[in-house]
Amino acid sequence: QGVALVGALRAANARGGLQQLEGLDLRGNEMGDETAAALASLLEAGAMPKLKALRLRLNQIGEAGMAALASAVRGGALPSCEAISLFGNPGSAAPVKEAAQREGMKVYD
Repeated sequence: QGVALVGALRAANARGGLQQLEGLDLRGNEMGDETAAALASLLEAGAMPKLKALRLRLNQIGEAGMAALASAVRGGALPSCEAISLFGNPGSAAPVKEAAQREGMKVYD
């Protein structure tokens, strides 16, 4: 499921379809670390500069996926983001929360 999700996001990005996106709700998609890292890579590439809300709750994101997301946030990959929702994942959201707070975002964990 995660591979298909990332493939769809990459295809949409290749066509410029993510540039205006303001909300991305991927809750309950059984995303794991690999999918979270791929999403972080897309964010770092500037795929979603207007994203205001990122909802990743109720997935299977572990420590590695949280670290990848935290790195993207620290790197300024979400310049318009106001909130990230991460509760219901097995990994600690602490690294993302720390990075997000520095950027003025709220993290719901």
